[in-house]
Amino acid sequence: MSEEEDKGKHVKRIDMVLLFSWLGIIIVAIIAILMITEVIDADAFFEQCSFDEGFSCEDWRVNEQGIQLFIRNTMASDIEDVEITLDYQDCTQIFTKLNTTKVMHGELIDPELMQFNCTGLMQGKYIKASLELTYRFVGQQKETKKEGVLKAKIRKR
Repeated sequence: MSEEEDKGKHVKRIDMVLLFSWLGIIIVAIIAILMITEVIDADAFFEQCSFDEGFSCEDWRVNEQGIQLFIRNTMASDIEDVEITLDYQDCTQIFTKLNTTKVMHGELIDPELMQFNCTGLMQGKYIKASLELTYRFVGQQKETKKEGVLKAKIRKR
């Protein structure tokens, strides 16, 4: 094989690498533009349940029958009079539920309390719901509020 033929092969390989690099950049740019203009909903690809500090969403279930959250008290203090509000646009109402028992540090808030019946949920769609958790520290009168968000795909039961 001559030196010129060897150079020709290297040039072709470099041309291929450059071509595919530019194609990759163009595809990423198109996806970014579609997300910025909200043609593609970026939130739909990332499921999450999160709160401001003090609570962790251990797990969540979203199906056609409703929503269930498993929320843990991660603060260093015990709390009581826990109230949760879930607000989602396709639901028929805003839900508020109250738990009057103490929730010790590290404990899950009663999972029965965190179950919401909702009639507007359709399998395969994604939801983005606002969460508001109101509580009092044991022995105190002042209420405290923490906000959260639930982004999830509606699954089959």
